[in-house]
Amino acid sequence: MIKKTMLGVAITLSIVGCSDWLKVDPVDSTLEDWVYATENNTQIALNGIYLKMANTPLYGQDLTNRAVEILAQRYAVPANTSSSNKLRYYMNSYAYSDQVVTNNLLEIWTEAYSTILNINYFIKKLNATEGIIPQSRKEIMLGEAHGLRAFIHFDMLRLFGPVYVTDSTALSIPYYNEPITETQPRETANTIMDKIFTDIETSLEYLKNDPVITEGAMVYASEDSLSVSQLEINEFYRFRNRRMNYYAVSTFKARALLYREDKAAALALALALLNDSKLSEHFPWVTRAQVALTNKEDRIASPEVLFGIHSPYMYSVWDNNFSPGLGSSVFTGSTQTNVNYAFDVSSSGQLSTSTDYRALNWANYSIDATYMTSYKFAKTTITTNNWNYQPLIRKTELYYIIAEVQNDIEYIDQVRVNRGLKKVSEAKTSVNVTTELLLENMREFQGEGQLFFYYKRRNQKTIRSGNLTSGTSNVTMDATKYVLPIPQVEIDN
Repeated sequence: MIKKTMLGVAITLSIVGCSDWLKVDPVDSTLEDWVYATENNTQIALNGIYLKMANTPLYGQDLTNRAVEILAQRYAVPANTSSSNKLRYYMNSYAYSDQVVTNNLLEIWTEAYSTILNINYFIKKLNATEGIIPQSRKEIMLGEAHGLRAFIHFDMLRLFGPVYVTDSTALSIPYYNEPITETQPRETANTIMDKIFTDIETSLEYLKNDPVITEGAMVYASEDSLSVSQLEINEFYRFRNRRMNYYAVSTFKARALLYREDKAAALALALALLNDSKLSEHFPWVTRAQVALTNKEDRIASPEVLFGIHSPYMYSVWDNNFSPGLGSSVFTGSTQTNVNYAFDVSSSGQLSTSTDYRALNWANYSIDATYMTSYKFAKTTITTNNWNYQPLIRKTELYYIIAEVQNDIEYIDQVRVNRGLKKVSEAKTSVNVTTELLLENMREFQGEGQLFFYYKRRNQKTIRSGNLTSGTSNVTMDATKYVLPIPQVEIDN
């Protein structure tokens, strides 16, 4: 671990226009005893953890739309090592020993474990409080914290750990569940998974009375839209889809079970969640009208997001990386050939007329005859919708888990129909679940960091090249590319 990591969350952001659910004072909210003297200060400390997760080395960029998407060959990367392209070039080439990549991986590792350290302090201090916070609210915050600790460790394992399906007993990462700064020993991947599930089960127990179960996400522009029962809930405990809530942790558990190859348990949990009428009621399918609404397009399909984090840098990250005005030398985009492939069309003209809601994020956004960009995370003209949060868990993942485990096209069809598409059997002459799962992962999780982990979990031997401009071309994959090197400073300590 990084021994000089600050034992706290130093928040210097001034969050303009945010309500209590994401209130953070523009001061150093160090996690010391005085913070826990009031419920308000405790809430500020937890909010600081969420905002730290949104920093660019984590879910504000590298673990969503940059590093892991480059590894998945999402983008076309120019064959040059100029300063503006160097990281993309070497990351895209899986040249992990190059200094620019080494530095980037160290940033990811350091920020992740620094955040985990803050979570551990939060859990310890909150557990020690008595009579300050009502027990029901205290349990919700503890449930969120345990869920977040499991979530970040899981992504560190997915990134730096072995290809689990072939080498689950290989040495992987350390697991920190106490607020200590001394370097802890790395453990085998299956041992880390056991600890992740311990945190998941603890989280679910604390969240068994999460208001999301009865009241939903409680996302609103005005309190006038809330019900009487929702108004009775403290504002901090609303906006449940921006926090690690009961349904998010449950779906995360299904994700982790599938990763561990416990397919029967993953299937049973995914089916149980989709059969939960409350989940369907509280997280309905987005409509084409919502996605296409001029000037306030819901490009992230927000009603379906089970968990996402407020991302203060979302729009600036898009402006600095994906804006067509940057030009092809700086611009991070995809080839039209690959976008057309993902959306099952033969030309960009067909893409612009596709009935798939997700195609609206791409259609007509080419920078030339070769490259395209997605407007999924671009700022809308009307910015009062609070959509600048990064999706991390979607309900559609449950459908994909069931489809994969049961080899059942029906669950892919359910997603397709709710994306404006025909069922596979109606659109194609042959049905292949594996092919359709890959296409769905390409379309559904663009900019959300899941595609590389999909490839790695399945130990896919070849993946489609990001630089493909015609025909077919694949990149050969193996453990040397799937397993990222743990920073040397961690090994030396």
